[in-house]
Amino acid sequence: MPYCSKCGGPIEGKCPRCREKLAFDRARGAFLYEGIVREIISLFKYQGQRKLSDLLAPYLLKPLSELGKPDFIVPLPLHPAKRRKRGFSQTEFLARSLSKLSGLPVRAPLIRVKNTKPQVKLPVEERKNNVRGAFALKEKERIKGKKVILIDDVMTTGHTLSEAARLLKRSGASPVYALVVAIGSMR
Repeated sequence: MPYCSKCGGPIEGKCPRCREKLAFDRARGAFLYEGIVREIISLFKYQGQRKLSDLLAPYLLKPLSELGKPDFIVPLPLHPAKRRKRGFSQTEFLARSLSKLSGLPVRAPLIRVKNTKPQVKLPVEERKNNVRGAFALKEKERIKGKKVILIDDVMTTGHTLSEAARLLKRSGASPVYALVVAIGSMR
């Protein structure tokens, strides 16, 4: 099956994810979001199986290499209320595990200021509005002129990553790439 050159998702015809203007320059994922990968991500994210980040991170090295050499990794942040409820941030664990393997530093210039509804529970057409204004910057000086990798567990529409990338680019980061464990289907 062919893959989209921008978002890395499987496509037939024109990529539905990239019909809209997504703010990140390119995205890559290690897997499709299905089967055992979906189960592992669920255990990691919702059952607190934090050590799974060390299992998943090595699979991110190949897609990371396709994005070039960034200056640092930025985990997509959780809202503080969601982080308290979950007890940890899966993207921070992924970023730290990937950092150990790649030698790239982890920075956290973004904060989540809007407690959004879970994207997975929303229809595709509502997801963009749900994450609009969800992030703010806390460290402008650390990103100007820097190549950034945004990391998340799953990308389906790309709207969450795009909203974060838009903010990073407005503050001078360029390019901004997205790296995910799995890419979900738009069907």
